[in-house]
This record gives sequence, C-alpha cells and structure tokens, in this order.
Amino acid sequence: MLPRRSTAWLLAAPATALIAYAAVLGRGFTSEDFLLIRFIGDHPPWRDLGAQFTAPWLGIAGIRFLRPLSTTLYALEIATFGTHAAGFNAVHTIVHAGNALLVAALLRELLGRDAGGTRAAAAGGVLFALHPLHPNAVIFSASFATLFGASFVFAALLAYLRWRANGSRQWWVLAFSAFAGALLSYEAAAILPLWLAAADHLATPGPPRPQLRRVLGWLPFAALLAAYLGWRLWVFGVVLGGYDATSQRLLGSGAIDLAVAVAGAVRRVLVPYYGTAVGAPVLATASVVLAVAGMWWLQRLRDRRATGAWLIGWAWLLSGLAPFGFEAMVPANGRYGYLAAAGAALIAASLLALAPIARDARASGRTPAPRVVPWIASVTPWIAAVALAVLWTVALAQHLRACARAADTAQHVRQALRATTDQAPDGPRFLTGYPYFLKAANGDPAAQVFHYGLRDAMNPPFSLPGADVMPLPPLAGDELVPLLRGAGAGRVWEWADDAPRPVSAAPDGSLVELPVDEAAAVSSSPSAVLVHLPAGAPYRRFRLLVSAPINGAVFDVPPPAAGSDTLRVEMPRDFLRTNAALYGPSTVYWWLEARDEAGALRGYTRLRPLAPAAPAGASTG
Repeated sequence: MLPRRSTAWLLAAPATALIAYAAVLGRGFTSEDFLLIRFIGDHPPWRDLGAQFTAPWLGIAGIRFLRPLSTTLYALEIATFGTHAAGFNAVHTIVHAGNALLVAALLRELLGRDAGGTRAAAAGGVLFALHPLHPNAVIFSASFATLFGASFVFAALLAYLRWRANGSRQWWVLAFSAFAGALLSYEAAAILPLWLAAADHLATPGPPRPQLRRVLGWLPFAALLAAYLGWRLWVFGVVLGGYDATSQRLLGSGAIDLAVAVAGAVRRVLVPYYGTAVGAPVLATASVVLAVAGMWWLQRLRDRRATGAWLIGWAWLLSGLAPFGFEAMVPANGRYGYLAAAGAALIAASLLALAPIARDARASGRTPAPRVVPWIASVTPWIAAVALAVLWTVALAQHLRACARAADTAQHVRQALRATTDQAPDGPRFLTGYPYFLKAANGDPAAQVFHYGLRDAMNPPFSLPGADVMPLPPLAGDELVPLLRGAGAGRVWEWADDAPRPVSAAPDGSLVELPVDEAAAVSSSPSAVLVHLPAGAPYRRFRLLVSAPINGAVFDVPPPAAGSDTLRVEMPRDFLRTNAALYGPSTVYWWLEARDEAGALRGYTRLRPLAPAAPAGASTG
C-alpha cells in the first residue's frame, strides 16, 4: 500500500487552487452573469424538464447547446445564492479545487502509484490549478457548464483508469455514469472516448490486457457518444454543436491554416503570457523548446510508462482544443482551454516522473546520456517545472486582477447609469461606448465587463426599476445621427471618461436620409424591409444595425441588384429569435447605414422600432 504521506502530496493541487482564488471570492458579476441569473432564475429547468432534453438550451436555437444537468446545477446555485456573487465564486472555486485533485489523481494512475509518480502527479495537479486561462471558467459564473462538465469528464477518466488497474466492475459503471453526466453538462465532453482510447492503448497501469479487451472497455463509451450525437441530430438537425463559427472553422479550414491555428492554440496553452515585454516569436520559441526538450529527455531515458503518459498528454491537449476549432484563446475566453490544460499538466508530469529514473540510470551508468552528477539529472526537470509554475502564477495573478477590475467596472457602470435615471425621459435610453472587455497590455481581451447583460444589470433582480437601457454597438460622430433623429432628445447616451452623458448633437455634414417602405417596416415581425436609394448614389456598402435587449449588433447587407434602386434588408432572424427566447416579446430597434467605397458614412435610415415578436427560439430553423 502506498504510504499515507506520499498520497497526501496530491492535496497540494486543491490547496493551491483554493489559495490562488481566495483573493477574488468577493468579485461581483459581469456580462452574461447578469443575463443568465436573471433568466434561469425566472425559468428554472425543473419547470419544464422535458424541454431540457428536447429543445435547445434556454430556447436559443442558434448556438445548439444541450445542457440539462449543468443548467440544473447552476439553477440550484441561483435558487440558493440569488444575486450574491460571493456564493457562486465560492462554489465554483471549490469545484475547481476538486477538479485539480481529480487531475492529480488520474495523473498518478498513469505515472505510477509509487512515491515518484505521486509527487510528479501532484506537481501536475498544481500546474493545472494555476493555469492562467482558468479564471474565465472558475469565477465567471456564466461558464458553469465548462466547470461542471469537466468535473464529470475527470471523474469518468479516473474511474476508468482505476477499472483498468484492478478490474473492478463498479469503477467501470462509475466511469460510464460520469460520462453520461458529462454529456448532459457540456458539449466538449464528447472527446472523452478518445481520451479513454489513448489511455487504454498507450498507458501501462495494471496487468497487461489483450487489445480486444481494451477496445471492449471503451467501446460502450463510443456507443453512448453515438447515441448522444444522434440525439443532437434529432433536436438540431446537425451533429456538431456549439457556435456555427467554431464548426465552420474546424471543418472548413485548409490544412495549412488549420496547422497554424493548432500551433497557436497549443502555444497559448503551454505559455499563456499576455504582456508586451515578450513578443509572440519569443513565446513560440519557448513552446518549441519545451516540446523538443521533452522529446529529447524521453528518447534518452526510454521509459515506457513516462513515454506513454507523455503521448497521452499530447492527445488530451490537442483533442481538448479541437471542439472549439483551435480557438485563438485569450484570457476572456480561457474556458475553451480548461480540458486541454489537463493534457498540458500530464505532459509536464510525465517528464517529472523521469527524474528518479534519470538519477538511478545515470548513477548506474545504464544510460547513453552524457555523464553528469546524478542529482543534477534528477533536479533539472523540477527546476524547469518550478520555472513554468512561476510563469503561470504571475500570469494567473495578472488575469485575476483583470477579472476583479472588470467586476468593479461593471458595478461602476451600473451605479453611474442608475444615478442619471432622473435625467432621462420616459422610455428607452440608448447607450453606446460602454466597456465590453478589459484589455490586457498587448490588447487581448482580459475579462468581460458587459459583452452581454447590460440591460439585465439595470433591471430587476439586479436593481430597482428605472429608465430602460438599450445597448448599442460602439458608435461615434456621424454614426449617431440616425439615433438622434429617430429616438429624440435625451435618449441617446454615450459612455465617455468613465461616465454616461447624453448626446445632444452630432455632425451632420452631407448625410442623406433614405426613405423606407413604411408598410414593410411596421408589419409584425417582418422578414425584410425595403429601402429606396437615390439614382446615382455613391453607396457601395450597407450595414444593418440593431439595438435589442440582448445586445447591439451589426450585420452586413448585400447591395441591390445591378440597375435596381431598392435595397432589400433582411432582418436577422436568428438574432431576433434569440432575443425573443431570452426576453419574450420586446421591441427591437433598427437602422441602416449606407457607405461609399472608402467606408465613409453617406446615407442612413433613422432609428425605427420593430414590432415585438413572440419567442421562437425552440424552432430548429
């Protein structure tokens, strides 16, 4: 039996997670937090359990999520903590600490349950706990599906490895059940059968097993995945899920473009640094050095267990990034790398597990590596691991500070808008220029402020009823003319110098107001409106701009056919359906911009309301 003191090393991983995130437990809500807590609090999943399995997540057809289990867990948090962010932060930090412990435990299964393997696994768990991309998954409560889904994935993987080691049927049943929970929580859990297969055919824990028996071990997981994908096909009409842009990037990229995307995504997982002092070439070089040094170390020592674990780590890392099309991750979307970070932790831990092997081999002269002092051979990997941990810790602290500032900024925006409520006329107030993200030193989005959720933050349950706030895309100067002429005095505001202020006038210049077919514009939920263009007008580019409770948005509009002076403007159906699903029948506002070849604004239609539409998000479209 493994000594208790050796097993206790694994507790370093959850302890590190708790310590790292303790300072931000009081962080407030930002962005989608406001939206989801308001909506799920009003529409808890237990009111219509059938819809959780037969309709898109929250009734939003456009993003094709199915998350009944994780949404229910989040709804229980909402019912418990209401609008108190500290409760969510505490629970999610504890879940992350549990995930770090699971990662450390499953690494030990792969690296060996002796003292050397346990210490290496504990170090890998610590690295996972400290990964700088994790705050977006841990303390941004809207990322609950990533966090809960990962817990089921790691639990399933650990139980499967225990089954491989001792053959106990209970462990296999637990692994299979946890995988079902993962699929009901998070779409990216679909990678688990690949992780199991990699572990089954590359790892060496437990007694040797025939290849057929290994296949039979993970094949039921693949069958469950096939059933899940069939379920998705029935609900959505497609197998691949998530965001359309992600699916198109994964399936539509050329080989070279995809290889570049893969390399960039791997670099950002291994060396996720976002400062200005170190450029991308230096970071890319550091990533290559880490990979090549590991390969050299493995080749020299030729340890089968460590080499298998190293290869498994790369399989986990790459497959963990694949569901998101190898997204160019930044701190503000770091949740996309949460599962992949377990692969990075295993890669590092597998090299650390070689340290005692290197020490013994060099001392006995059994390795062709150059002669060096034995203790140097055993200490060098740990020095590299400590350096990596320090780098990740510095980046994590920087990101956590950005997350705290983002929450403070969101609270400041809410308070400043509330203080000006008595200055606004009755009816909606349109706001532009408010912060979507806080930026890192190199310009990467570091933390969300109000990417979404502005209107939710200004209405119950987060504040007292007051003047309604409608979010706008970022606009300035002449771009505000359509709103000023359509909304009226006192209704158009901009965020400037950390405060909202009404826009009383904007330059007009030679802008031309374009006539609109009024009958089409006011009909119930029109699919399109017609805009008439003057003959010989210099317009070459057209944009439809929308202000809806969910957000402000911009859509490109195709130019009219040659010889036609009538522009057909199709309304964004998926956007309107999503808004209706989340906010019910609500008035949406729109206007059109006409620009010349150089991109200068030359014509417009003034801001107009679009009649409210009934929720239609459950339609698969």
